[in-house]
Amino acid sequence: MKLAKKGKIQLIQGAARLGPGMLIKQVWLAFLDSFVRKRHLVFRLDTQNSSMSQPALSGGGHLREVLSADELDQPDLAWLTDPLAAHDWGTVDWLALGWRLWVLEEDDNVQAFAWVRDATHSRDFFVPLGEREELFWHVYVLPDYRGRNLQERLWRMIAADRALDGVEGIFTNCRDYNLPSRKNILKMGFSPVGQCDENRIMRRRVWRSY
Repeated sequence: MKLAKKGKIQLIQGAARLGPGMLIKQVWLAFLDSFVRKRHLVFRLDTQNSSMSQPALSGGGHLREVLSADELDQPDLAWLTDPLAAHDWGTVDWLALGWRLWVLEEDDNVQAFAWVRDATHSRDFFVPLGEREELFWHVYVLPDYRGRNLQERLWRMIAADRALDGVEGIFTNCRDYNLPSRKNILKMGFSPVGQCDENRIMRRRVWRSY
């Protein structure tokens, strides 16, 4: 809860630099998410008809799938085993659940992480995934490497890899108060497919397709 609150404060601080209109919108959405309801926005990318399935943007770094914790250096492993960092990075325990971990690295330095789940391991998602669909679940760019468009580069590289492996669609989601994430998801070619509202008082979920 403290980590989520910290993230909202950072978003509000960023919105304040964009003007009063954006600040008011960000504060209002953060308030609703904290006290009224959580709204999960769901998006889908068609890998067969999207530039995301094409080769990644030019630049350094290469993509690597991590199959076990033994393949990570100690500093990276330390983050994935720290419960306080799980909100940002995820946790190494997700490997045991059958989730796939991809890293973008250059000169043996990890720059960004991404977790991907196939249909079998995504049955708790807001919508059912088809056999040839997967889920971008968690993406994190390390602070030292931000501002280099690495999130888009990582997503493009993974999408291209999965398209070659026969994956036809990729889902992802974000909360409605996370305006920067929503903007980035749309920029990368994802299309909105629906939203799930979770009432904080009644604990009831309502799904609405677009």
